[in-house]
Amino acid sequence: MSQNSEYPSQDFTHLHPFDLTSNTTDLQMIDVIKISSTKPRVFPHALALAAASPLYQKRLVQHSRAFDATLAIVQFGNNERRFVTLKLLVRHGVATRMVGFEANLPTLLFGHNGRTIKSQLELLTALTILRFLLAQFVHPDDVRLILPSRDVDNDAHIVTVECPLQLQDPGAEMLLAAHLSDFRNFVKTPRVYPGESILFRSSGMDVCIYDKAAETKEGSAVPEGIHCTRVEVRFKTARRLLEALGFGQPGTWVTAAASFDSLNYAFVNAIRGSLVGALAEPSGAKPKQLKRATRSILALARDAVSMQAALAELQGKKSHDEFGKIRREVLHALSRRYPISLPARTQKWPADGLSEISIPNLEAAHERLKVELGWPTEPAEDVAQTFAGLLVHKKAKPWKKAFFPDNEP
Repeated sequence: MSQNSEYPSQDFTHLHPFDLTSNTTDLQMIDVIKISSTKPRVFPHALALAAASPLYQKRLVQHSRAFDATLAIVQFGNNERRFVTLKLLVRHGVATRMVGFEANLPTLLFGHNGRTIKSQLELLTALTILRFLLAQFVHPDDVRLILPSRDVDNDAHIVTVECPLQLQDPGAEMLLAAHLSDFRNFVKTPRVYPGESILFRSSGMDVCIYDKAAETKEGSAVPEGIHCTRVEVRFKTARRLLEALGFGQPGTWVTAAASFDSLNYAFVNAIRGSLVGALAEPSGAKPKQLKRATRSILALARDAVSMQAALAELQGKKSHDEFGKIRREVLHALSRRYPISLPARTQKWPADGLSEISIPNLEAAHERLKVELGWPTEPAEDVAQTFAGLLVHKKAKPWKKAFFPDNEP
């Protein structure tokens, strides 16, 4: 444990119920991560350096005349895919400072996120690459402050993180059954796009279940053409992430760093603690007498394209209310015929039940880019030490109050 009067930190690895030595190479758990990092001193010409970068995509500048300040949001990536979004705060007479950044870790590693981070080694390598990209804008002595660390003067911490799991889903049955699911204590109405996705929303966490292959751009492929359904838990606040890690009411503590296993634990905990309905608790009731139209559509369940086409054709022949009833009946019947329990699947992840989307041409081009730009191929030692377990910080003073001590912008 390391601490000082302003940013005490504590390593809770030895107190936590997950096994950090377990073999989790078959899991898929990390996607987008957002980190608050306000300590690194940024070069005055950082925006010019950003514009000259071969990975520069675009910049959004927000001005505040009242505070004589500029918030610059700079995006880096390749092939229309985003790698990193960096936020810089520029104020007249004051050194430019970093506010934080958001990164798509799988895209940094593979060139797209149809493949996901699935081991501690890949997580550490992606984080090392991320710091390497941002180091060009930061004073050399402060590179160590870009990512969270165990240094007593480092207040960087995880703000949000997305933890996905991609599953083989023949006939898109799991995706369709997800439309009947619900989450405890999610007060917002879920957004349902039939046959495509469902988004459950709350103030601190979202859960989205969707057709990943359809969302991925052209040229992609899944093993043997099996449908790929993605279950994605989005922790939108540092507080909600700590709660999923088993800390109850975390108060003024925030997650500074987390290992692959600990983020996997947070995902599993969130699913087990919240998911109810067709995916978690399929109905045990006997099916009601199905209408002829419903039976004919269910006969096509193993062919999602045909089933969706049959539903679409039926929609044009029935009234809105009647079609809605038949569609709900189809979904309920699917959930009974093909019960899928996510909490049960988290007990033991079958390797043959996971799915990845490959884009060979893009991945090959990305590997060439990594070599050309000299990206690290192995984790940095200090990054490996920091993200070896679960590290929490006492929440620091908000960057706005630190930068604007008298008033907030």
